[in-house]
Amino acid sequence: MEKSLKLALIHPRLEHGRNEANRVEMIRLVAQAAQNGAKIILSTEMSVSGYSFESRAEIAPHVETARGPTLTALSEIAAQREVYICLGLAEEDPRTGLYYNSAFILSPEGQRVRRRKVSAESKWACPGPARQEDTLDSPWGRLGVLICSESYYGLLVRSMALKGVDLLLVPANWPPAGLDPLKLWRARALENGLNLAAANRTGQDRTMDCTPARSALFNSRGELLQSGSGPDSLVITAELPLKQGRLDPAPRRARLAGRTPELYHYLCADVGMIQNPTAFFPLPEPGLLRVRALAGAMSPTEISARLDKEKAGLVILPRLQEPRWTAEGLVRLAREISGAIFTQLEDGDFSCLVLARPGGIKIFHPARMTEPAMVDLETARIGLAEQEAALHPELAAALAKRGCDLLAVSGGRLEEPEQTILSVKAVEKIALAGAFTNLALASLPPQGHQPWIEIQADKKGLLSLDLDTGPLRQRNFQERIDRELLLAPRGETRA
Repeated sequence: MEKSLKLALIHPRLEHGRNEANRVEMIRLVAQAAQNGAKIILSTEMSVSGYSFESRAEIAPHVETARGPTLTALSEIAAQREVYICLGLAEEDPRTGLYYNSAFILSPEGQRVRRRKVSAESKWACPGPARQEDTLDSPWGRLGVLICSESYYGLLVRSMALKGVDLLLVPANWPPAGLDPLKLWRARALENGLNLAAANRTGQDRTMDCTPARSALFNSRGELLQSGSGPDSLVITAELPLKQGRLDPAPRRARLAGRTPELYHYLCADVGMIQNPTAFFPLPEPGLLRVRALAGAMSPTEISARLDKEKAGLVILPRLQEPRWTAEGLVRLAREISGAIFTQLEDGDFSCLVLARPGGIKIFHPARMTEPAMVDLETARIGLAEQEAALHPELAAALAKRGCDLLAVSGGRLEEPEQTILSVKAVEKIALAGAFTNLALASLPPQGHQPWIEIQADKKGLLSLDLDTGPLRQRNFQERIDRELLLAPRGETRA
């Protein structure tokens, strides 16, 4: 029985618009990888044409159909060498004449699955539909494909996990200017407990220098198994461990186990046309929100001493234990610091989310909730979550679509993998701040193609953030998502 699965990442040097030369080079590299024993071979996005085109007329000479020369040649290699091959193409649909940025997985038996990119190149490409048949079963587990920037969107990767994908293949054209995609790909692998392989490229494209770009393979625990980069074409080989001859689905199932689809229903909203979310929902008028998150176990006296006496805004505390702490005690503390306090209050097997203010308290019981926990403060709408619930991208995206500016998280000890998973939630267009027994952290949404911003607590365990909620209201969402899949009751997905 096989103990490992050998993969090859084709990292080609592409010449913009030189289809014949690029095709010859890619076929050579794929054949080399197959000769060297790779069972799954992944090449890059738009692997024949190069990437940047300004119009439909300009790319017209470079598109090809699913029965064109590239897939015909690679299908022959897949059959002869008994390998699976995945790559991206600028595709023409012969029935409609529409152009797509597509990716295909080819099997040795002649099966094909296709993904049409939903975050498409708007100058020439038609976006793909929200629901697609883009997975393929192999002897080692289920394969799925997303194309380059699609892996940026947490709900698209989560959909792959819900389809039961064990190995996510990502053909890419992604130079590391601004956000390094390896940081994102690691977070997505961790978030969903799946293996993720990304094939990038090298060389100067028309509008971007891909020479420093890297290809990489992450396992389901977020460990970087292999990566490579260079000025010339590369074949990067790596191996994934197998359990009884197959990729282990346990990490993926563990990551999905805590989902609460009944709280994600705001994902069905299409808010792309809303120009002023403040008036539409309505939300508190935007402004500065003073956020403080405190790490570690402490008494009310210690908390008060660690906060200055000006108006506190919102204070987030780690999970607290009764009877040392009570709801009434939290209200007294809120009065003392002239602010709001959020925490998770726990008594044995029972826990609740508590938002205490000088004038009273609001309690949310997770087991009884049919709405995500939200409260309005003076300048912000806040989503509230305990540690496990906040790990899921669906909750962050649902709260953002309902106008929340900040996701506040309270929990126990937070390990590094979960810290990474929480930090990437800022990509869902919502700020995040959390307090845990060992650390406090915050993450702010990225601007343009820049990385999201991570903030850590100081040496005393105090995180200070003055959040301007005005810019957070200017947001857009990836609406081409499979809502039926994301909102399906637990047990009704293929995961």
